[in-house]
Amino acid sequence: MGGFDSKRLVLIHSIVKDAGKEKHIFGTGYFVTNKLVLTASHVLSAGPPEKIEVRPTVPHGAASSSWIEALKVPAWENIKLDAALIEVTQPLEDLEPPNWGAMDFKQNETWTSVAYPKASSQTIEGLTEFKTSGLQGILYAHGGGGQGIRELELGVEHEAELWNGISGAPVFVEGKLVGIIKTSLTSYEQKRLAAVPVSLLLRDPGFRTTIAQKWLQPFPQTTWILILLSENGNSELAERVQAAIHKQSEEIKRLTGQVINDKPFVVNVTEALESPERMFQFVQAIAAAPIMVVDVTEFQPAVMLFLGIRSVVRRGVTITTINEAPDEASLSQLPFNIQETKVIHLSGQYDIDSPKHSVNWIGSAISSGLMQLRNDPSYLDLPVYDAIRSPEPKSLAGTQSIRDRILMLCPFKEAYQEHWRYVSDKITINISSIETSLKSLERMLDISSPRLVGQALYEGIRWSRCCIVDWTNWRANVFFELGVRYSCSDIGPICLIEADDCKDDKSTFPLQRERLLALLNPIVYKLNGPPEPFKKAFARYAAIINGQEIPLEHMAVAHNAIYETIVNSYYWAQEPITRLPHEEMRNNLQAKFGKDPQKKGSFPILFSTNPEFARELGGNLQERWIAAWAYLRSRYSPDEFTSNPELRQELVALGEEVVQTLSKSSDPNHKRISEGIVDLIDELETL
Repeated sequence: MGGFDSKRLVLIHSIVKDAGKEKHIFGTGYFVTNKLVLTASHVLSAGPPEKIEVRPTVPHGAASSSWIEALKVPAWENIKLDAALIEVTQPLEDLEPPNWGAMDFKQNETWTSVAYPKASSQTIEGLTEFKTSGLQGILYAHGGGGQGIRELELGVEHEAELWNGISGAPVFVEGKLVGIIKTSLTSYEQKRLAAVPVSLLLRDPGFRTTIAQKWLQPFPQTTWILILLSENGNSELAERVQAAIHKQSEEIKRLTGQVINDKPFVVNVTEALESPERMFQFVQAIAAAPIMVVDVTEFQPAVMLFLGIRSVVRRGVTITTINEAPDEASLSQLPFNIQETKVIHLSGQYDIDSPKHSVNWIGSAISSGLMQLRNDPSYLDLPVYDAIRSPEPKSLAGTQSIRDRILMLCPFKEAYQEHWRYVSDKITINISSIETSLKSLERMLDISSPRLVGQALYEGIRWSRCCIVDWTNWRANVFFELGVRYSCSDIGPICLIEADDCKDDKSTFPLQRERLLALLNPIVYKLNGPPEPFKKAFARYAAIINGQEIPLEHMAVAHNAIYETIVNSYYWAQEPITRLPHEEMRNNLQAKFGKDPQKKGSFPILFSTNPEFARELGGNLQERWIAAWAYLRSRYSPDEFTSNPELRQELVALGEEVVQTLSKSSDPNHKRISEGIVDLIDELETL
């Protein structure tokens, strides 16, 4: 990896339509992988361009000096940073990653670049030719700070009247790519430029995963399974799952309408922690996988972290397994967050014909889960999913809101009590110096609420503006809750750990501990030691809430990187709120009342044998079906029902269900509505 490489430099040409006329925009770009060009996003203009093409400065490999077409939709774009990656259709060959440079300058530095400014273009016989132009100047170490996005402030030695075209040009300092030019600072008589620092690009999980080598993706379009193995975990788990889905393949196809992918994606937890890019890609897989099997043997911290993320992002089928059958004593010691779940053990103590044999047990759990997921909108096999989506709890007048307290996630064991006294004292001392609205520090034990413990816990994890997590003792519950916080808040937690717990070489899972420390970068304190780590912790929190950049270690991820990864890859189609009103009413009615409540002569609702309650339920059921019909019938024009067979079929099917529901009603209005539906169905079926 060297400095500036001329064969990576390209001229970018995008064509957009403005008021019916073609508008031509030129800029500069730089290959950062063999097929991805980094540039300023405004070079692509607002909205999808009609065409994007690039022309390499130097012929190389499959590419020549002629134009190469690029995809019109950016592979990645961050409009706030004014940066984008575009993908070309003819990749270059033999490109190594650039020599990235972080924004950690202590003094002014000399910078250099090469670009395609309009000032260096020339028109010959009506054709415009663009020439490269070298740029250099001073990068001001303390410029570009203050409010808004951090920038690089670049002084240039020579004034240029026409800077157009240099946007997207790479900025190098001592052979390292430190940013890309995005605009000129006109207030400095065109002698200053602004650039996007590479450090901000590398903080964006979307950017890092886009330029990284693909690991798990693309995900199958059919039903598929993601398996997470613990460190030194059961290597036979994947084989057992594969055997289970082979036995249940026909049933799964019947339930989902899809053939299940017979080769699960198998990931050891240490692989998922190998780098920030690997971690982000694994989080994307967690959000995408319809079925996930997690080896929770030993309840290792990183496994619990990822299980906490899964509990927030997917109402899918999630199965937890352990190696040995638990006895009564070990069952009582299960982590709080796992006690609500059904754990399958792989002990091998049952014959192959037994339902409790691990292959049969896993297979039936998958089939049963898929069936219930399809039929029950409230299906859950992990806690959190519904609780974390609750609205912010209201506070009584004059009392502190949930947002204005510091929530502490930490162990409750006796061994931690001395740590709690010390840590709580240091946090309380530092609260007022950062944010005056933060008036109290509370653990779950300290929260006075009549709500269920789990409900109050997850509401607090989501809505508390400041969340501190102490990793000391590496407790399973704490890491599960840490995963929940990372998933549901764009203000990441402040992580702490006692120094002695960083160097425990007796652990049975040392590699994941080492990688967790590097990736999530907790602040290390010493029990009864100096207070500086806590001052550092709150300085970090102050920087977060003020939108300031926090310097990151080489392997560390930004405080909100996991949250942003989930936002950009979330399977939003699972949310009921995305369904059309008639679809949502229909699903709710069938889930609560059954698909044919009249068939059994009673409602599957508790206490509905009470005659008055049953009458009220029946009337309510009929009115809701009418509401669903009225919405769909009114939502589209008669011409749309006539011309669209699928829409027409949907209306007919819904109408038949409404007519069936109203068939025993004595209400004359119901009779009128039913007759109108029948007449319309007869009319539509003749088309």
